[in-house]
Amino acid sequence: MKNRTLCLSPWRIKPGMILAKPATRQDGAVLLAAGTELTADQLEHLRQRGCEALCVGMAENRDAEEIRREVDQVEARVCHIFRGPGSNARTELAAAVVAYRRLGAA
Repeated sequence: MKNRTLCLSPWRIKPGMILAKPATRQDGAVLLAAGTELTADQLEHLRQRGCEALCVGMAENRDAEEIRREVDQVEARVCHIFRGPGSNARTELAAAVVAYRRLGAA
């Protein structure tokens, strides 16, 4: 079974989830290695240290159609957020966000 990586707020992560990427400090020092099964104490420690996001591995149980629907929903939401008259920078940023989200869905 294929896995996917989700980067989430530490407040959304549950004990037992496994880090897909190392948890690092702002200076790059590794706090917890990739592959670590997170405990409640570790999560609380990371929250107290101001950790903003953790990347965890999840089993991919969506089919191709479900993934396509989710990508389309995200793209529609991004277009809504960046709607209205704007600059080239706004258009470029919206395109970059959509491209980044598509990479995560692949």
